[in-house]
Amino acid sequence: MPPLEDTKDGACLVAPQAGLAVFSKPKWWRNTFSFCLSFAPKCIKPAAIIMAMVLVMLSTVVAESLLLQQANLGLLFVVLALNFFALIGALALLVWGFASWLSRLTGFALAFNQTPQSQFLSEKIDLAASKLTQLQSIQETDKRKAHLAKYWTGLSLFLTLPSILFIVPFCISLYASYVPAYLAHAQTAPTMPLPPVPEPVAMICTVASLIFGTYIMVLTLAGIVISASTDLQPGPAVMHTIKLSHIKILPLSLITVAMLSITLAISAPREILQHFVAMPWAENNIFVMFGEEIWRCVTSVILTTFTLAPFCEYLRSKPK
Repeated sequence: MPPLEDTKDGACLVAPQAGLAVFSKPKWWRNTFSFCLSFAPKCIKPAAIIMAMVLVMLSTVVAESLLLQQANLGLLFVVLALNFFALIGALALLVWGFASWLSRLTGFALAFNQTPQSQFLSEKIDLAASKLTQLQSIQETDKRKAHLAKYWTGLSLFLTLPSILFIVPFCISLYASYVPAYLAHAQTAPTMPLPPVPEPVAMICTVASLIFGTYIMVLTLAGIVISASTDLQPGPAVMHTIKLSHIKILPLSLITVAMLSITLAISAPREILQHFVAMPWAENNIFVMFGEEIWRCVTSVILTTFTLAPFCEYLRSKPK
């Protein structure tokens, strides 16, 4: 029988199970999915903003391709202007969408932490109470926007160096992957020589980008959970996030890799299947591109919170 803990009103709740043991319970996954599904309507706005940003960029690429086919020098200025305004609009949507997602995910983390673990391990979670908790959590999060802005500014500054250490090897590994394929299909030789990347260097860069990418995701997801309910000031809260993430880096990394793999398999199945099945009909197909972005938007309203939920659960019993 699991240990009990007393609450202020005298009721007994199941104490949070230590470590990763709770993730072996099917009831937890079923009730967590129901909890995320009930929260999904609140994620429509940030998902729609990000989808709008992606569609703006895709539409610009299509329009640019059609205009350049006219072989009219005067249209070059139209293309440049189109790219400029599309870039400005996409950046504005990106900032707006990221801030909107961050606010919603913080509200979700607070609602999850305020819902006893016993609810997630019950036969069926009380969705009526959950929806009320979710609404109150979003309202409370909205009141703490200034505090959260300071917190994320501090954590972002800390993540600057890891981000550079991720971007540089990622770009090198990307270059190493696509240049040979480009040269193999190019109809004319490139005007500038494209030096190949030695295979050991490409391998090291790939591993480095995976390590630092996972590290950034761990701190970001842990930051969302900790910032949602901590009473610490922004500076000490950032230091607590860094310290706790480093102490629990291995289990948090395992959770990150597992949940991102599930998310990728559902939201972007073609990226996985194309490594096993030839899909020439999907290459450079604008309808496929638009369809995939719409699908990612629809699935993100559930998958984003579902990815965060194990972090909320694992960190719920850790000291704030």
